[in-house]
Amino acid sequence: KVNVTIKFLTHADERKIDNELKGLKKLNKNMTSDVTTRMKHIITSVDGDYEQKTIREFVDNEFLARDARELRNHIKEIQPSVDLSYDYEDQRGNITKIDIPVGIKFFWPDASI
Repeated sequence: KVNVTIKFLTHADERKIDNELKGLKKLNKNMTSDVTTRMKHIITSVDGDYEQKTIREFVDNEFLARDARELRNHIKEIQPSVDLSYDYEDQRGNITKIDIPVGIKFFWPDASI
């Protein structure tokens, strides 16, 4: 049994991941390492070892796909989020789920953009 600690990704982490993925795409256009790259940034330690090299080696060589799936499901369950949708009922009583568009006009409706 391996003990890992994780963190929620920040905007800065997401940018680092995007940059890393772009670099990997330049090396190999067919490479699809989005999930493993993301795991390397989410996991902060493996059995108490916080070295980035240890985390990367664990994700690349020891982290089973089923365990990674379970970790992603766990993160999805505990990660805070905001539901930006609502159920719209039309004149006939039909209900449709609609996403609330959040842009500049949401915060400043009178902005002339």
